[in-house]
Amino acid sequence: MSLEVLKSIQQAEERAEAVRTEALKEAREIVKATETACAQMERSAASEARALYQQLMETHRGEVQRKLDEAAQRNAQERAAQCERAAANLEAAAKMILRQVVSERTMTDGHR
Repeated sequence: MSLEVLKSIQQAEERAEAVRTEALKEAREIVKATETACAQMERSAASEARALYQQLMETHRGEVQRKLDEAAQRNAQERAAQCERAAANLEAAAKMILRQVVSERTMTDGHR
């Protein structure tokens, strides 16, 4: 009778070992599947972050380019206005220079 009890205990231990081994195997598979899913989620999040970064960069690049274009147009208009003002004063400036040169020569040469 005690031999049967020992055999029964041994069989129970063997079944328990088989259950433990199967549980460990399943646990490893769960961990592996979880790690794979996490890695995929990380790759997906990184890809989404890169796409968002590119979108934001394009948006800001467009805004900056628009501001640069506006500034270039304002500068061109200001230069054109300055050229017009300078052209309007050109004849008067030439007359002043001519008078100054004539005045200086008259004083240095002594001819009046």
